[in-house]
Amino acid sequence: MKPALALEQLQACVARGDAAAVRELRERLQPAIACMIRRALRFPAESSPLQAAVHAEIRRLRLTARGGLLAEDRQIVRLIVGRICRGLFDRFRLPSAHLPAEETVSDWARLSCTV
Repeated sequence: MKPALALEQLQACVARGDAAAVRELRERLQPAIACMIRRALRFPAESSPLQAAVHAEIRRLRLTARGGLLAEDRQIVRLIVGRICRGLFDRFRLPSAHLPAEETVSDWARLSCTV
């Protein structure tokens, strides 16, 4: 079994179009992102780019903002996680991926979920 790559290395592999890296990064990030999404749903007054992305997905899904209830709906959270991961990975794959971004995988990995 090969050692796990650091998140920065995985991000670079995703930017190069490595499908295996996409799968690994998604598997590693989904639990943390799900936790952050549940937090964003429970505490809608907080303001962050992730919060805005969560609320945009809720609007796209035509759901009513019932924060706490949506936070407990595993299917809804899983769906939002998938959409946010796809958008995040698409940004990594852009030709301008070497430009500074608002958030990086490392930024997301440092966040902790206390909810």
